[in-house]
Amino acid sequence: MATALLGVAIERAVGVPFAQYLQEKVWKPLDMEADALITLDDSKHRQAKSYGGLVSNVRDLAKIGRLYINGGMYDNKRIVSKKWIDRSTHSSLNNEAYSFGWNNIITRVDGKDVVSPRFFAIGLYGQVLFCDPTQNLIFVTLGEKKGSEYHLLFDDFCNLISQ
Repeated sequence: MATALLGVAIERAVGVPFAQYLQEKVWKPLDMEADALITLDDSKHRQAKSYGGLVSNVRDLAKIGRLYINGGMYDNKRIVSKKWIDRSTHSSLNNEAYSFGWNNIITRVDGKDVVSPRFFAIGLYGQVLFCDPTQNLIFVTLGEKKGSEYHLLFDDFCNLISQ
């Protein structure tokens, strides 16, 4: 619900539709390859689904991952504040490793659960954007299968690469 309200707040604060604001502040500065689609709640209200209505492609989603791995920078330009990147991708066990739309991998070290620096976002239908900043790796999968755990597969792959 919070991200749905955030979309409304953004539109009211900046005076333009959410999709237009996203286009100006994120899509154009990241040199995205294709236009993204923002779904609307219904034909009467036409409110952008800022909580999960973004439709894009694999390469452009990977650019979002690169933006996050680079601390909010793209092509020597600040797109998102480093403070926001850190806050949204560095969670704790207190909130089950979830923070502002991003999840972290929980792993065991010396018999204790710890939050790894790897982070991922899961889309409404099982899409995954997975980032490993330590190894500079990004994985993206599109899909239509809720409940898939591709993030665990990507984490295992990162573990294999690091050995």
